[in-house]
Amino acid sequence: MKSVDQKIQALAMADPMIILDMYCKNLDDSLKKDVIKLYQDHMEVSTAILNAMLIFILKYKDGYIPHYTYMASALKQWLKHVETPKDALLKLTRKKSNVIYRQKTLSHKVSEPDWMDDYVKKLWELEEPKKDPQWVEDYYQTLKDKEKKYEEN
Repeated sequence: MKSVDQKIQALAMADPMIILDMYCKNLDDSLKKDVIKLYQDHMEVSTAILNAMLIFILKYKDGYIPHYTYMASALKQWLKHVETPKDALLKLTRKKSNVIYRQKTLSHKVSEPDWMDDYVKKLWELEEPKKDPQWVEDYYQTLKDKEKKYEEN
């Protein structure tokens, strides 16, 4: 995956259940229902943003998915800083951050671009043959239009 646009497109097309099946270590039916409920309760949020947050949580929690309350709270925090799929991708691919609390430095590895590329590449390979090319192009154009409209405001 080379371009940001292709990565965003892969995030938008990915099925969250495939993401969970691939990367979740504690997957059971109740957690699947929690994820489905999260996506249903937040239909106004782009699928690319929800998928990016899901990947972020799985990476941050070492493959363990938390329950609905945690994910809904995390989404609320994400949406304060992430308004477009491009913002979500940038959040996933940012370098290590150093957080300072009370003169104490804690080094916390948030995410690395190389693992994100691997995640998105696998998602792309799984989803690519399942989607109608015209649908993909239309959906991708819709995302670009939303991003352009956001940048104009």
